[in-house]
Amino acid sequence: MKQKTLKVSGLSLMLVLMFCCFFPGKTVAQSSNSYSRTYDIDEFSELFLEGAFGVELIQGKKSALEVKTSDERAFDYLTVTNRGDLLHLHVDRRFFDFSKVTLFVTFEDLSRLRILGGIRLETRGFLDLDDLDMLLEGGAKVKLKLKGDHISVDNRGGVLCEISGVAKSLNVRLAGAGHVNAGDLQARDVTFRIEGVGTGLVHATKTLDATIKGAGKIRFRGTPAVTQSIEGLGSVERQ
Repeated sequence: MKQKTLKVSGLSLMLVLMFCCFFPGKTVAQSSNSYSRTYDIDEFSELFLEGAFGVELIQGKKSALEVKTSDERAFDYLTVTNRGDLLHLHVDRRFFDFSKVTLFVTFEDLSRLRILGGIRLETRGFLDLDDLDMLLEGGAKVKLKLKGDHISVDNRGGVLCEISGVAKSLNVRLAGAGHVNAGDLQARDVTFRIEGVGTGLVHATKTLDATIKGAGKIRFRGTPAVTQSIEGLGSVERQ
């Protein structure tokens, strides 16, 4: 028993060190922006962010895009594609450092969010959504405040994701290395699956279905009925 405890503690320390290296603590608001440009876009419900830059999601009555940066050359390397229900925002890091670029994206409704790269994303206040499917890849840092029905998070890489608010259900899959902190998201039913190395914190009020294949730790708040399956090194425990 002592040996298992030491192994799990060592895993927790390793994950903490790993995420400290991945995410140095930048936030959207820390950028010093001197240049601003707005773009005309149509309504969209799916958002694809690709590259490495800051993003602030804003819910409003009309879709809008504003870009602020400390170097006006950044506008030359930003590609905006608005086709059907999809808005794709892409920057090319081969030619420019986009660490001080912030995109302010306004939408009425959002059903799908895909992130590829070192995106730093936050929300302005709480988003009022129905269902939201998220696919997160790369070294992104995501902080969401929302009210929704069914929330799905597919984390494929070194992503740090923090979610707060309320939802009917939360479905999380970690493939690779990642961490999802949904301890402040009160959800009735939670499914959490780790495939690789990862950690998570959730708040379930009715049911929690936890699966670990690899190395991981899942902590939970609330008093749900817990179903768990562990193959490898891991633990599921109440916080």
